[in-house]
Amino acid sequence: MKIILVVMQIYALNEKNEIIHAYHAHKKVNYRCIECNGHLRSRGGALRQRHFYHLEPNRACHLHRKGIIHIHIQNHFYTCLPKGDCQLEYRLPEIGRIADVVWLSKKIVFEIQYSPITAEELSKRNHDYQKMGWSVVWVLHDKLYNQFRLSAAEQALRFLPHYFTNMDREGKGIFYDQFDYIQNGLRLYKMSPLPVDFSKFSLINAQELKEDCLYLIKQRAKNCSYYFFGDLIDLGNTSSTSAYYQKAQEKEKAQLVQAKQKKMKYLLKRIKRRIEQTYQSIFRFLLEKVCH
Repeated sequence: MKIILVVMQIYALNEKNEIIHAYHAHKKVNYRCIECNGHLRSRGGALRQRHFYHLEPNRACHLHRKGIIHIHIQNHFYTCLPKGDCQLEYRLPEIGRIADVVWLSKKIVFEIQYSPITAEELSKRNHDYQKMGWSVVWVLHDKLYNQFRLSAAEQALRFLPHYFTNMDREGKGIFYDQFDYIQNGLRLYKMSPLPVDFSKFSLINAQELKEDCLYLIKQRAKNCSYYFFGDLIDLGNTSSTSAYYQKAQEKEKAQLVQAKQKKMKYLLKRIKRRIEQTYQSIFRFLLEKVCH
């Protein structure tokens, strides 16, 4: 049995170049596709979800391959970022890329990841955007990511800008950061989500970072020049005495001590084995001398 999945297009551009939801669209009025700029019309009703369709089918349209959750996430950015300063499906022909969302004045690309991606492809995208002067923030859906075992892509993103979302098919959910502790590709501990507001952007002043700030924050600050309201860096700057932050510090210190102890135990074990091997070699050498 062959199953065909049809993704309905629920957003389009009106004559004012504004994004409009299919529920607010008028029938027999032309709209434009966000991705291919083709002409769209609205249809649907009591028995079928309202959506847009191309007047002239375009199988090459990139937007057709995106699911409803992906589109909801894009729409969230479009509504929360400054009007006129955000663009969806932004083409960068010089590098052959189409960015999910861009914040034009900040030169930030938001890449939405709802499906698996290799670490190699992730790094290539970052490199391509960065050579054009764009920084990249990854938004990972927690249906696939933020699990106990990290994917190779998540490990590559460990200290790079990224956040999670639990957005559902109805467009409900949050975007969040968190404190977690990861070792050997396993997320050994994670705290509750910290809701993030992407409309509030601040630059990181490395000199203002507190000496006792989280190791996780220090590493992030080395790889990114900004943060968003509500994320872990923002919490460290504004609410370092909060119960959440103090608990994160306690957990991080405990895990780091445990990791050092484990490393020391491993080193001592290796030293012991090396000494034993040396004595065994000397013993065999002397035994051979005596026997001959």
